[in-house]
Amino acid sequence: MFRTCAFIVLLVAVGCVATPEQRARVAKSEVRDMEPPLVHISSYRKYVMQKFEFSDAVLSKGSKTYFGSVLEVQFREKLNPLLRKWNSISSSKDNSGTLSIQPTLIDLDIKSHQEIYAEGIYADKAFIHLELRLVDQTTGTIIANQLIRRYHNIWLSRPEADHELFDYITDISYWYLKWMYGRPVGLAADGKHEKQKEE
Repeated sequence: MFRTCAFIVLLVAVGCVATPEQRARVAKSEVRDMEPPLVHISSYRKYVMQKFEFSDAVLSKGSKTYFGSVLEVQFREKLNPLLRKWNSISSSKDNSGTLSIQPTLIDLDIKSHQEIYAEGIYADKAFIHLELRLVDQTTGTIIANQLIRRYHNIWLSRPEADHELFDYITDISYWYLKWMYGRPVGLAADGKHEKQKEE
């Protein structure tokens, strides 16, 4: 059975806003500990991004689904160029099959200023939980399943931290796909995952 990996980080954000380079370093560090796909990603003929799915937990939060829609727009803007590049490369090869990228928003809690003041000390964290599944459309096999979780402490964070939750979720997903493309990582002799070289 394919194991789902959960990566949990508490963001206590202080100082200036994280730069894209800083976020990329964090994303790459997390991806190094993720399990590789069961199949070479580069072996497929076509790559498609599916529409975001919302879990029942997210749908039950009503207006909070707006934030999921915001994340989906950002997610597609970041990842679609990568998929277009792969589709262009694979069109000149003898690859077969379609790989479906299926993001599912498992849970989230982004609070408005009004909610923070209303909840007081109980308004402790904002968070996003995203499941990233890679599915072979021909067989229905899930070749990768990563659960990415990001948090920040509401009282210790700056206002931009909510937006950075979206940034980090997107960046981690992007680097997972980019690094695993064509070269899934096996287990090294010491039983630990081999480390990808940065590009």
